[in-house]
Amino acid sequence: MTGVQTCALPIFSPPSIQAIALDVDSVGAEARLVGFVSERRPRPIVARLDNGIWKSMPEPFRDSGYISSLDQTPSGETWIVGTRLVDRAIPVARRRTDGTPWAKLDYPPLGAGGVFTDVVALHDGRAVAVGYIQSRDRQAGVIVRWDGDRATVETIGGRIEPVASPTSGGPSDRK
Repeated sequence: MTGVQTCALPIFSPPSIQAIALDVDSVGAEARLVGFVSERRPRPIVARLDNGIWKSMPEPFRDSGYISSLDQTPSGETWIVGTRLVDRAIPVARRRTDGTPWAKLDYPPLGAGGVFTDVVALHDGRAVAVGYIQSRDRQAGVIVRWDGDRATVETIGGRIEPVASPTSGGPSDRK
């Protein structure tokens, strides 16, 4: 055989690596997905669709863990939430504008067993994440609101399940 042969390979190769996409979002022609890849320990993955091929984006953190949800704004911000798996589960929240590194988002401590399950990014630097905290004797829903300058946390008895993002066809707060 002569010449150079090329083919498009998925970002999740070789086939022995298990990969799970947990959420996908699009704004205009920009589509992104999040989840994890795993051989022995899960590793977070963020990818963007480029001419029909999913391509990896910079990892939001290097520890073991996963990204459970993302949302994008028309201005190019991507918000993600997930969980780092070190000695225990640690909730993670990051924000990024195209071409910039992932920025860690600060929030008041959720306590042991805290997990973020979904995030909705609003048009003006605000976002809302939901999840839960769980221990041997307590389970409660958690809502974290970022108002552009700081975050507030509210807990609610019982577990909160992920809700649909305004981008999924419902009324939107975005401008």
